[in-house]
Amino acid sequence: MMVGVLLITWLGALRQILFTTGHIATATPFLFFFVGRLAGDSIYFAYKLMPANVIVAKLIPYHVETSVFSLVSGLWNLCSLVLAKELGIYINKFTAQIYYENE
Repeated sequence: MMVGVLLITWLGALRQILFTTGHIATATPFLFFFVGRLAGDSIYFAYKLMPANVIVAKLIPYHVETSVFSLVSGLWNLCSLVLAKELGIYINKFTAQIYYENE
């Protein structure tokens, strides 16, 4: 599983490098990154969450399984899509020195 995740991450990085250097110019930047993120992140998160989902499916009772899967997916999305970006914004706000020429 980890090899699959590493391969997907490596291919995504290679795709972005080729796009930014001008070797792939088939779409607008917005469309390129939107479609790439949509496909790449879906596969990446499926491989990354698969071991946890298998363990949960084996340990919990059958009638609770759906609730636990939805809870894990919701917490994962909250942490990786919302809280991680907000934490990055606050770290940059308090540690980075930004100078404006107009002030």
